[in-house]
Amino acid sequence: MCVKHCWGLLHWLIAYLQQMLTLFAVRTRIVEPVGNVSSVEGGRVTLPCVVHSDPHYALSHRWLHNSSLINVQSSATHSVTDANGSLVLQSVSAADAGLYTCMVDSDGGRDNSSGWLHVIG
Repeated sequence: MCVKHCWGLLHWLIAYLQQMLTLFAVRTRIVEPVGNVSSVEGGRVTLPCVVHSDPHYALSHRWLHNSSLINVQSSATHSVTDANGSLVLQSVSAADAGLYTCMVDSDGGRDNSSGWLHVIG
């Protein structure tokens, strides 16, 4: 009798604890937004995208330039810093001007932040 009852209670307790872990997990959010930046042509620009998230969840960063996905792996002038997902642009030109959006995604949620890059020169 106790085995059946205890097994049911244990099953309920595990389900309850899983719900509580989901409720108290750290929500993925950008804590340092992109913002607006100005640079002279040829300058180096770092666009921040610092994220606070649960370290147990895999986190992915994606960057858009004027709504088009930036492929940082094949770009000679764009790179993402490993530490915080910020976008680094080497030697900016007029073609780099526009709206940049950082999108982050994990099991803890999604967030995004946008800012304009103005190139002077």
